[in-house]
Amino acid sequence: MINRKVLDVEYAEEADMPKMEFESVNCPRLTQRSPPDHVGVVKPVDIAAMGAIGDSFTTASNALSTSWFDLNWFPGVAWSMGADEGVISAYNIMKAIGRPDVVGGSVGVGDVGANMHCNQAVAGSHVQALINQTYALIDAFKAELNETGYATEWKTVSVYIGGNNLCDYCRKPGPNTPEVYELNLRAAFDVLATIPRVIVSVVPIVDGTQMCPLMGPFCHIALDKLCPCFISSNATERAITLQGVAAYNSAMQVVVNDYNAKTGSDWAAVFQPFFAGLRVPEGKAGKAWFDRADCFHPSAVPGHKMIGIGMWNNMISPLGAKETLTPETTLKCPTDADYIYTAKTPATTILAGRGMRVGCVANAAAARFGIDPAADVAALTAALQATSRAFPPSYRWHEDFTLKFLLNLFDVAQELDQ
Repeated sequence: MINRKVLDVEYAEEADMPKMEFESVNCPRLTQRSPPDHVGVVKPVDIAAMGAIGDSFTTASNALSTSWFDLNWFPGVAWSMGADEGVISAYNIMKAIGRPDVVGGSVGVGDVGANMHCNQAVAGSHVQALINQTYALIDAFKAELNETGYATEWKTVSVYIGGNNLCDYCRKPGPNTPEVYELNLRAAFDVLATIPRVIVSVVPIVDGTQMCPLMGPFCHIALDKLCPCFISSNATERAITLQGVAAYNSAMQVVVNDYNAKTGSDWAAVFQPFFAGLRVPEGKAGKAWFDRADCFHPSAVPGHKMIGIGMWNNMISPLGAKETLTPETTLKCPTDADYIYTAKTPATTILAGRGMRVGCVANAAAARFGIDPAADVAALTAALQATSRAFPPSYRWHEDFTLKFLLNLFDVAQELDQ
């Protein structure tokens, strides 16, 4: 039997790694209200159910494991859907500040069916399995909300998928190319687009190659078989893997934009960028982000906790103001003026939600540029891209609407109104 303590001298020193402790969400509960009909003005307090699809990151595989002899799912601590008491996750934050009866969170240890609720992720999944998870999620929503609630209540879905495809991409590109990834993501989105009253958050793949220098020999031996591309010592293979990460994340944004364009006022998708630029610390502080068993999956603390905070902060931040997760990121407490921001959020709603006076400024913008300031973000962006009058030639359009752009627009309009 391999003695890990001999292979990895730091393993014996991991007793001081962060441990699970009961934590509470120290944010005030939002004022309850009647839910709106338009996705662009949905607030956290309007959400009745949360769901998720994906892979082992969302099942919280091995998050609390200490060796290869106690590997398991720990969905109760999962970053997006963990519902165990005292866990900081996007679900528990929503429940603490929004509707106390929000449903869907996963609990406990293992996959015994009943504990997963609306967390329909499956460890080891590739993007090819996402469509079946989506069908299972619809069934789970209906079971939690009943048919009437499924049709009338607002829901969120988080999507994180592709890591297992990228594990093999540098050596087996065929079934794992960005084109194959996008094709299968679209197949899942065809089904997601049938869900009424939902906001879908798509989370980019993190750069997994950064975990390589944090591993001891034991984890390298194991992961060389399970996920060779992320830990390869071959510079060409690492470069191919990073190209794959970027291509997958780009495909996500294209799919999000396409499905926003083809869906109505009760559906929206959002690319939540917080995870893409994460750089974990060096040394022991970095090792603490990964579980002790396989050194690959996020640990419960700080791993899943911090990812959940990053997800939550992005959900309540407008496009263009969504920040990258860092080890110093702290939880943002929303106010009654905040929304779950999407590309279908009205531009004036974004400004008003940030405490800005927009009346005369919006009217000036409309008069100067012939644009309806009440249009949603996507429509406003498309209209303004058709004219160069508002911005100097050096301005570079982003594929997604940015808050900086919106503020710049209204600054220009305000100057014209003076």
